[in-house]
Amino acid sequence: MPSRSISEIEGRLRLLEQSRTSSERPDSFEASQCSSNPLANALRELRDEHVEVKQLGPETILVDQSIHGSSSNDSFINQVTAVMDTANKAQQEWPNTAQSRGAESSLPLQSSIAPELNFPFPSPEDSVALMECFWDNIQPIFPILHRPSVQRSYSLICQPCEADVGRDVLERDLLQATLNIIFALGCQYDNHLPFEQRTTSAAEFYERSRTFFSLDAIDVPTQSHVQLFLLTAIYLHSTAYANRCWDMVGAGLRLAQSLGLHQENNFLHNNESQLKREMRRRIWYCCVILDKMTATTFGRPVTLSRFWNVKPPQAIDDEFLQHVGKGCQPPGLHSKMDGFVYSISLFDILDNVLSTIYSSSNDKIEHPSQEKPHLTFTKKLVSTFALNSQLDELLKNIPTHLKLQEDFTDNASQMKRCFQVQTKTLNCRILYVRLLILRPWLLEGVHPAEGNIVSSRAMNSSTLGQNTTQEIRTLCVSTAQLIIDTLYEDELNSSQISYAAASILLAAAIRPDSSVDLESEPYKVSWWKAIHTLKHNKVQLHASFRAVEVLEGCRERLRSAMKLTADSLNGQDALPPGEVEFDWAVDMSSEIRELDLLSPNFFLDSW
Repeated sequence: MPSRSISEIEGRLRLLEQSRTSSERPDSFEASQCSSNPLANALRELRDEHVEVKQLGPETILVDQSIHGSSSNDSFINQVTAVMDTANKAQQEWPNTAQSRGAESSLPLQSSIAPELNFPFPSPEDSVALMECFWDNIQPIFPILHRPSVQRSYSLICQPCEADVGRDVLERDLLQATLNIIFALGCQYDNHLPFEQRTTSAAEFYERSRTFFSLDAIDVPTQSHVQLFLLTAIYLHSTAYANRCWDMVGAGLRLAQSLGLHQENNFLHNNESQLKREMRRRIWYCCVILDKMTATTFGRPVTLSRFWNVKPPQAIDDEFLQHVGKGCQPPGLHSKMDGFVYSISLFDILDNVLSTIYSSSNDKIEHPSQEKPHLTFTKKLVSTFALNSQLDELLKNIPTHLKLQEDFTDNASQMKRCFQVQTKTLNCRILYVRLLILRPWLLEGVHPAEGNIVSSRAMNSSTLGQNTTQEIRTLCVSTAQLIIDTLYEDELNSSQISYAAASILLAAAIRPDSSVDLESEPYKVSWWKAIHTLKHNKVQLHASFRAVEVLEGCRERLRSAMKLTADSLNGQDALPPGEVEFDWAVDMSSEIRELDLLSPNFFLDSW
């Protein structure tokens, strides 16, 4: 029986899907729990890429909340726009985002590339250049591969007479699939190519990778399969089809667990070499980090439980890991693994943030707490202090060579590049997690269903409570400004973080008890910098333009809201002190689902 390619299976799934009604589709997350086959689960999720929306009118779109949950930027911007007046929206032509996505929201599931066994690789010079882009931009953040092993395998596969020695067809095709996804990721960061060509070339390599991989291959899963799934997930999250990343991470996690990568003391790991042990740990923690990042991005549950006991990988560079015996990092030489190992603690904090602040938000709405309001307020305050303190402690203990002020002048060129990538990525992630901790307080007291914004005095009669929440909001806004300044000054590509920081300014500006005014300094400059950074993003140009469209549209709504409020007050039609009435808007921002939290160039220069 011939090997079934992913493209063939996806084509069949698409045909089956066309014969079903939308009401028969199971929830994608629940369906993923029912599948015993990780790749089949991934393909099931991949078959339907359109966001399900409810069309409310010619200008407004409401996203089904099962798409993006409370930790996502889209969910937060939903809350922000919910407090903006739309009395004049009939005169405004808002872009119909559902229609704009229709023609471009899906990659062709049937590959246009014939499933030949030997695709020509790029020229040796181009191959080396693309792989260097991968090693420089992806490997320092996600050390999924062992560089010497990959380079050795690439050298062999370029020599057909030697490539087939000791390799069966499935193993060879898996290697080809992995190399092509490496090239795809490399294209995304190749500054010698125009943006359009980068996107096109990367998509071609991705299609080639899909064609080489067959469903039959995971009958005997290996760590190489997990590596391929994770790399594919990272690639997809840097495209306009980011929702596929969620599916691929889930499939990779299932394979990793089936191999026992989540267990340190497993008979499968008996007598393993130092190289195999460290790669196993690296791969597992890449699974953990990607799981938490995608959960945050999409506002969905973390897939992995906390019940695993794998030790963190050691800070030892690839070239010092041994098949026989134990290698070690030379004294005085910083390891290129330092940033990854240190970031594991940050994602432990992120896990606490998700479980403490953002979990089960729907249950809380449907079954409101019976506790007295001041007790709920106090618990939230304690959680905020505890999580923020954990982040402060982490930031204080960052190694010197991973601090932003480090100039890297004493490091060799390759090491300098590695630590620059790790430093900027780590510090931007820390700031982003702080925003996640603080930003719920920006909209504390906002009740869209009641049509008003309650003042801080009305929310909490305690002067100490008022002062505390105001300090939290001030810290949140200053953190957003710090993020914007950092991204702007270093010309970093940072769609999602810029989007999040700008939404913080919007949220602060709509509060009647806030001093944030986007028409005045310094907030006017901060807003301009955020928009400028998005407009000049070199990696995610398409997604960034959509982010700009949403943010500028929201700001126009804010201007309208403030104008109507001022007119109402000037007409002596004011409300009781502490309350300002608005017509509640429906968000149109659900579009920005492809903004990338995963890609290192999401935080970094394209140099």
